[in-house]
Amino acid sequence: MLTNESLTFYEKFGGDLDHLIRVGNKAEQASVTDEEWGFIKSLLQDILLVKKKLVSKEYEENLVAQIKANCSDESAIEKLYGIADRQNRARENPRPENRGIWKSIISLFQSINNPG
Repeated sequence: MLTNESLTFYEKFGGDLDHLIRVGNKAEQASVTDEEWGFIKSLLQDILLVKKKLVSKEYEENLVAQIKANCSDESAIEKLYGIADRQNRARENPRPENRGIWKSIISLFQSINNPG
């Protein structure tokens, strides 16, 4: 059962289970199983597919039923959709400092490949 607590830890560690294992305390590590972590990731991907209208109505209805059956309460459902929205915005609008890094990396590779 997905709870606000498990979803909070998922978001805190950026969906990176290895990061949770490396730096999370014992309580954080015990709060979410590997299976739950993967399930959260899968639900978030499916929510994104629905938001981008890449799935059928039946798929969307099954997803909604699955979310309702596996979230502890309405606030956990809202938190799950909130995480999906934040992840989607981050993908569509990378932070300016990250764009600068990528421009630098691209420029470096271009200068290596075209030295003259």
